[in-house]
Amino acid sequence: MAAFSLVYIFWAVSLIAEIGVCVMLWRKHLRQRYPIFFTYALYQVISGSVLAVIGRAAGLEGFTYFYAYWSINAVSIGLSFGVIYELFRIALQPYHALRDLGTMLFTWVTVMMLLVSILLAVTGPAPNEPMRVVAGVLSLERDVRLMQCGLLLFFLLFGSKLGLTLRHRTFGIAMGFGFYAATDLISVSVRAHIGPEWALTYSLVGQFFWIAACGTWAYYVVRPEPAPVMMPSMAATRPILQRWNEALAEATASYSSGAPRFDTPDPFTSTVEKTVERVLRKDIHN
Repeated sequence: MAAFSLVYIFWAVSLIAEIGVCVMLWRKHLRQRYPIFFTYALYQVISGSVLAVIGRAAGLEGFTYFYAYWSINAVSIGLSFGVIYELFRIALQPYHALRDLGTMLFTWVTVMMLLVSILLAVTGPAPNEPMRVVAGVLSLERDVRLMQCGLLLFFLLFGSKLGLTLRHRTFGIAMGFGFYAATDLISVSVRAHIGPEWALTYSLVGQFFWIAACGTWAYYVVRPEPAPVMMPSMAATRPILQRWNEALAEATASYSSGAPRFDTPDPFTSTVEKTVERVLRKDIHN
């Protein structure tokens, strides 16, 4: 009984944290800079309230709550994709060619993950259709969590080259998503080995780390963000991104302006090869 009371307490705390993030994003006029993240945070408030009302009225074990939960979860996964895309574009904003290439690759990865999830839902070994849909949504959610961890790792490795530090909001938002995604993946793996009898503990752990993620976002939204400053340590690393951006822009422009050639086996591969050659050439001259 005490554990169930703790679940409701965690839910109330997480709802307050989500509302706080939305209010602070609105008051600081950050919804224009992070529109998808603001929509995601607002959706968490609305969806959490709707699920609470449905669970209270129809019960947590009924079909109404089941379909409502997984429908809401599917939309939340889609918004999570959008937030990853938004943070990635903000980080690469000074480099339009790299940003465009990353957008294209991101789009293809998203399409492939959707196709895999749909195939899993249609041809999966689940005994009935609802469970196959759940399997597809879970597969897509796992892919999103991996991408969130990858985004955090990308910022940790290359953030200094992009002018992002632990004090910047974009880094902080990615960090909240990344740590929550990592803990969620670990929790799912552990739960698969210990069985469903630990479902309540799993739910409490997930809610705790979600509150921690909301607290991270609130902290970064409230605190003032430092102005972008070119640090001395970045002077030697930033030009490589500039060279890649310039070379990619030149390769793309030459490919777009020239007549299509049918003797090249793969135009995309040819463009990438030309880009690498230009970067290496500039690196040797420098």
